[in-house]
Amino acid sequence: MGEAVFPELEQFILAGKFSSVFILADENTAKHCVPLLKSGTPALSSAPVIEIPAGEKHKNIDTCCSVWNALASAGADRKAL
Repeated sequence: MGEAVFPELEQFILAGKFSSVFILADENTAKHCVPLLKSGTPALSSAPVIEIPAGEKHKNIDTCCSVWNALASAGADRKAL
């Protein structure tokens, strides 16, 4: 599969009627994968990245609240992806 998924993802994003698009990633994924994702998917090139700490201990309601706050601060609405 690999990089072959990029054109499909690009088509999905462009065909959607999203008000905005965000990328949610933990710190490791943000460092190692998000650059590849953005370079392979031009529709994501300017998408803001909401970065959370890596690790199981951060999978909790406090992290969820920080993601919700980041989305709200960025103006995300019900049509955001």
